[in-house]
Amino acid sequence: MSVARTVFRESRRAFSKACYAGYTIYKDEGALTISVAPPSIRDNGRYKSVVRKGVLQLDLAKRIEEPGDNRRFDFKNKVTMNLSVGQCGELISPFTLPLEFNTNRLDKGKAIFKNYSMILDRKDETQDVYVTLHERDLGPENQSEEPTNTKSDQRSSQSEEPTNTNSAQKSREVVSVPLTLAELAILRSLVSYSIPHLVGFDKVLQSERIEVDNQYRNDQSVAKPSFQSRSSGSLPDASLWGSHE
Repeated sequence: MSVARTVFRESRRAFSKACYAGYTIYKDEGALTISVAPPSIRDNGRYKSVVRKGVLQLDLAKRIEEPGDNRRFDFKNKVTMNLSVGQCGELISPFTLPLEFNTNRLDKGKAIFKNYSMILDRKDETQDVYVTLHERDLGPENQSEEPTNTKSDQRSSQSEEPTNTNSAQKSREVVSVPLTLAELAILRSLVSYSIPHLVGFDKVLQSERIEVDNQYRNDQSVAKPSFQSRSSGSLPDASLWGSHE
């Protein structure tokens, strides 16, 4: 009975490989989607290893301006911010606003690099936290693709290099999505849950369970659990409890 239940769990995990999930927050200003890009796993026959950790993807898309009450969003031109495991820790740990993340992306249409800054901050007297995306073109001297940096990393780079005022003037706000305290709590909960998947810990536990399951099915010398049932009409006799004289 326990063996059959284990086999069912393994087959159910096999179906989960084709499952894609994302959480989207729609607002009048724009939309924010959170999803996970799983790590890359290498299987050499004897064991599996994580060759590249996963990232948390935050997609921001602005609302399409059109008459009427219908809300449509420009997901075709969305901007994706990839957050590493360490940056996910900044989102779930107690932080002070503003919180900023930066990344450089290649604009294939214009063949230039653009810097995107995602800033979490409050804009008004409400408790809403705005996720604002800024964009600016990089000059020829900064045409290099870099990984996503946090605000602390940006301070260290600014102390070493002078600020380019011409590039700063080209900065513009792409989209700003307000989050309520409840939506921010959901976002942080999803980030916290995704961290073990980003580093491949769930794959390790899954491999150990499958290895034990295969041992029961393939090794005939392993004693499988057996169960004996008593007929419904019989009652416990004296031999069950022992004699009392």
